[in-house]
Amino acid sequence: MKKQATLATLSIIFSATAYSTQNERPDIIVIIADDMGYSDISPFGGEIPTPNLQAMAENGVRMSQYYTSPMSAPARAMLLTGNTSQQAGMGGMWWYENTLGKEGYELRLTDRVTTMAERFKDAGYNTLMAGKWHLGFTPGSTPKDRGFRHSFALMGGGASHFDDAVPLGTVEIFHTYYTRDNQRVSLPSNFYSSEAYASQLNRWISKTPREQPIFAWLAFTAPHDPLQAPDEWVSRFKSQYEQGYAAVYRQRIARLKKLGFLRDDIPLPGLELDKEWQAMTPEQQKYMAKVMQVYAAMIANMDAQIGTVIDTLKKTGRDKNTILVFLSDNGVNPAEGFHYESEADFLEAI
Repeated sequence: MKKQATLATLSIIFSATAYSTQNERPDIIVIIADDMGYSDISPFGGEIPTPNLQAMAENGVRMSQYYTSPMSAPARAMLLTGNTSQQAGMGGMWWYENTLGKEGYELRLTDRVTTMAERFKDAGYNTLMAGKWHLGFTPGSTPKDRGFRHSFALMGGGASHFDDAVPLGTVEIFHTYYTRDNQRVSLPSNFYSSEAYASQLNRWISKTPREQPIFAWLAFTAPHDPLQAPDEWVSRFKSQYEQGYAAVYRQRIARLKKLGFLRDDIPLPGLELDKEWQAMTPEQQKYMAKVMQVYAAMIANMDAQIGTVIDTLKKTGRDKNTILVFLSDNGVNPAEGFHYESEADFLEAI
């Protein structure tokens, strides 16, 4: 029977903890990618090397019929609360005339729902959050207010992945900022989102008393646009995508079928991709290859950061009793820009 993503995830987490004693309670880490496609990672036929996610998949469970909201904040609200997005107050991501002031569209987590973090905190867990929040920035809806003892959060829906933190645009400009335990903070010059989130979580895990269980919410902003990654990661994919996205599409489809995630008799879209690619100028093809190159670098870097978290679990003796859940919030985003438009002019990101 097909399950909604929230219910499936919650059932995995709580069924594993239901009959545990105080000393046996598992650590639980929920890892979220932002706007990542189904077949981007190697467990689902992707060509991007993701060895840590591959190892998790081979030693765990892969879900092939796993459903979520098509939008970021509603998906996160459902996952964290186990309720519909409207019940949680996140029925959408923007205010529209026909929803303004209506219950279910407050665009923040409301007191009508309880979060997993609140439940785990009450049960004695050390509740930790690092990464994108996007669930409200007013009193009562912040990470600390909703059950996280410690948090390092991008409060809005997206920003530059480097220390300038340029917002999505004017719609996001007033709530694109970072907080640590509800206090606004500035970013160091060597900041890169995925690395900073994982590093902060690793420090908290290392400082948590061994006898105290952990519930962690690691919400990467990668690979959400703007497409940005450290130069050394981008260079790893040089020339890899010069064949064009049509070829990548065909190769992924073939691998998905081989893995058993797609049936041979199901008609698939995208048959015109070859014509589109061939109709491009060499400069356009070069640009699109660069788009895919940076996107791949973001995902590969994210996988490496997940690896550092797994290493920390091993170093602290927690790896044998930890539940790791990995998912994308809402599926792929067609945005391809290397920059955001802000109050200033365009910022070139590469």
